[in-house]
This record gives sequence, structure tokens and C-alpha cells, in this order.
Amino acid sequence: MNFLQILILGLVQGAAELLPVSSSAHVIVAEKLMGLDPSSPEMTFLLVMLHTGTMFAVIVYFWNSWLSTTLATPRTLVVRSRISP
Repeated sequence: MNFLQILILGLVQGAAELLPVSSSAHVIVAEKLMGLDPSSPEMTFLLVMLHTGTMFAVIVYFWNSWLSTTLATPRTLVVRSRISP
């Protein structure tokens, strides 16, 4: 497997992950179209790494939003308790 094939599989994973379809199935189909064996240990490891990369990308992308929501929740509870009798 060369770098171009890994790049293509990463692009397929990234494009399909946030859609309401199976990104794993798309990657497996792409592997088969490129003549790779999806059941080999190397391909299974690559699939896990692709999912891990996607997870970290989502965490980084939404980090500020999650942080502001998490920090706003206690402040909202304090403000509401002061308003309520």
C-alpha cells in the first residue's frame, strides 16, 4: 500500500464519516476497488487509525463550542437560582 492509497482512503473516510451512512463500508469498498484486501491485519489497523483521526478532528473542531457550553451551564444554573424565589 502506498501513500496515495492511504490518502484516498482517508479522504473517503473523512467525506463519509459525518454523513448518515457507514464510513467503514465506504472505506472497505474503496479498498476493494483499489485491489487491497480489507480483511488483512494492516487494513484493519488502517481503518482503526482512520476512525481515530476522525475522532480527534471532530474533538479539535468542536472543542471551543463544547468548552463554552460546559462552562456556561454552571453560570446558567446560578443565574436561574437567583431569579427563582
